[in-house]
Amino acid sequence: MSFAKRIGAAFHTRAGAYIFFALAAAALTFLHSAKWAYGWIAELYPLGSAFVPLVFCLIGLCVLSTLGFLIAAALKPEAVGKNRAFRGFQTAVCVLTGVLFGYTAVLLFGLDKGFIPAEMSKGLWFLVPNLPYPAFFIVPPIAPAIFRKQPKKAFTAFVVLFAAAAIATPVFYISGKPMSIQSPEDKPPELSRAFLNQEAAENAGGGWFVTIDEDFDGDTLSREWAPSPHGLRNKEYWCDNMLEIGGGTVKVYAAALEDNECDICPAKGEFTSGIETRLLEDGRGYEQAFGYYECRVKIPNTTGLWSAFWLQSTSMGRVGDKGRDGSEIDIYESAFPFSPTSVGNAILWDGYAERAGVLGNITDSGIDLYDGDWHTYSLLWTPKYYVFFVDGTATWKTNAGGVSKVPEFIRLTVEIRRGETGPYGSPLGEFKGTKENPDVFEIDYVKVYQHTDFLEHIKSPDDF
Repeated sequence: MSFAKRIGAAFHTRAGAYIFFALAAAALTFLHSAKWAYGWIAELYPLGSAFVPLVFCLIGLCVLSTLGFLIAAALKPEAVGKNRAFRGFQTAVCVLTGVLFGYTAVLLFGLDKGFIPAEMSKGLWFLVPNLPYPAFFIVPPIAPAIFRKQPKKAFTAFVVLFAAAAIATPVFYISGKPMSIQSPEDKPPELSRAFLNQEAAENAGGGWFVTIDEDFDGDTLSREWAPSPHGLRNKEYWCDNMLEIGGGTVKVYAAALEDNECDICPAKGEFTSGIETRLLEDGRGYEQAFGYYECRVKIPNTTGLWSAFWLQSTSMGRVGDKGRDGSEIDIYESAFPFSPTSVGNAILWDGYAERAGVLGNITDSGIDLYDGDWHTYSLLWTPKYYVFFVDGTATWKTNAGGVSKVPEFIRLTVEIRRGETGPYGSPLGEFKGTKENPDVFEIDYVKVYQHTDFLEHIKSPDDF
C-alpha cells in the first residue's frame, strides 16, 4: 500500500476520526482565543469583519462532521469502510480540518511573523483560560465506543452528543461577545429624580446622583474640560484651532489646510481635535469609575474620518490584570459611512503592544445615524458589566477583559484616515474636509451620573 493510501486509510479508522475531531475542537478553541487576543479589529483578518464568523462556521461544520465520523466508525465500521462517497466526504473534511487547525494556530501564536517568543507567549496567555472548552468537546465522544455492542444506547449517545455539539458550537462562538441583553437593568437608568450630589443621595438612603451636567452654554470650556492633547495624533494633528465653543454646543472641525496658524502644529496638514476631562496639572479635569455616561451629538456625515465618545485610564497600559486595572472603553465610534445604521463599540486593555487585548462589536442600530440629526450614545458601567446604548436602546453588553475598577477620563474626539480602513476594518473612504467646507462633529451635551452602590467597588491602579 502506498504512503498516500496509508494516510488516506488512517482518516477512516476510529482513532483517525477521533484525532480529527480533536483537531477541529482545538481549531475552534484557537480561533476563540485569538478573537479574545486580537478582538474583531478586522485589519488583522482578510475579508474584513465577515472573516471570523465565516471561519467559525467552517470549523463548526468540521466539529459536527468529525463527530459524526467518530460515532459512525464506532457503530458501523464495516459499512463506513465500504461506502466510497462517505469515505470521500470524510477525507475532504479531515483535510479541511487540518488546514483550519494549522491556520488558527498561526493566527493565535503569530507564526506568520516567525517564531517570536513574545507573540507565542501572548497566544498562550489567551489560550489557557479557554482550555476547558476543548476538553468538553473531546472527552464525551468516547461514550459511543463504550456502547458499540448496544445499538440502542449507542444511538441515544449519538443523538445526545450530536445535539450537544450543535448547541455548544454557537454558544461557544458567542461567549465573550455580547452578553444577553434581556434583564431590566439593561435599560438606561431612570435619572429624572437623580440627586444633585453625592451627599444628597447618601442622606436620602442612596441612589443616582449627578457628577457632570455639561450643556456647553458658555463660550469657553468649563473647568472639567480641556482640548485634546495639542499636536500630532497619528497621521493628523489635533489642533485647538479646530474647536468652536458657543451657541450651546462644541463644534469639532476637520479639514486639510495649507495655512494653519499655530505655534505647535505645522501650517500644512490634516487637522481636527476633540475635548476631554483628562486630569491636568492646573487642576482641571475629572475622572470617574462606574456610573452612567451619555452624550448627544451629530456625527460627521462624511467619509475619511470617525468621531468617538470614549473613556480611558492612565493605567490601561499595565499588563497582568487585564482590564480590571484600566481599560479603554469606546462607547461609540462612527466608522461606518457606508453602513449608516451601524455603530461600533470596543473594550481594550493591557495597552496597545504584544499583550494587548481587545474585543469589539458592530451593531445594526436600525437608525440612520448619519442623518444630520441629534443622537444619544450612552454607557451603563457597573462593577459587573458594561451596557452600551444608542438613542436609549441597548446594543451591546459585555464584561470583556474584566470590568475596569479604576477612575477614567472622558474623551470626545475625531480622527482622520484618508482612504484607509478605520476601526473594525470598516472602509472610511476619502477625506473631504477643506478650509472652505470643513467636516463637523457637533456636541450638544455630556451628562454623567454615579450610583452610591458603586462607590465601594472603586479601586486605585495601585490596588492591583
